[in-house]
Amino acid sequence: MRAPGDLFIWKENNEWWDIDEETHQFVLTDKAPEEAKKSFEKYLKHLEKRKKLKEG
Repeated sequence: MRAPGDLFIWKENNEWWDIDEETHQFVLTDKAPEEAKKSFEKYLKHLEKRKKLKEG
């Protein structure tokens, strides 16, 4: 069972995401459903927050 707003819903299916060969970052594929896209957006916001805190 997952929590609402789970940051990693997008990673539940390997067809929904890939790794960009140039940037080595996660990217979503066209196969990702809306729920996975929303989860991925939250994940990216979370990473940005952590980056800002680390830069302090």
